[in-house]
Amino acid sequence: MKLKLGLPKGSLQDATIQLFARAGFNIYVNTRSYFPSIDDAEIECMLIRAQEMTRYVCEGVLDAGLPDSTGWPSTATAATRTPA
Repeated sequence: MKLKLGLPKGSLQDATIQLFARAGFNIYVNTRSYFPSIDDAEIECMLIRAQEMTRYVCEGVLDAGLPDSTGWPSTATAATRTPA
């Protein structure tokens, strides 16, 4: 099973991609797609407006989301879903 990860699109997008690059993950974004590729076969990414990230996680569309790119997620900045 893959981890479905939400990434912020718009003004936070580039900073988030750079954050992942520093952590050793390369994310490739096609400007015509909301589904960037990542060099980890266990992760699927989706670009979402940061304001909507929590809703997508709560509804089960995503397993986790990064609504803020100030650093690795903390409990205040990360949205995560508890598996059923």
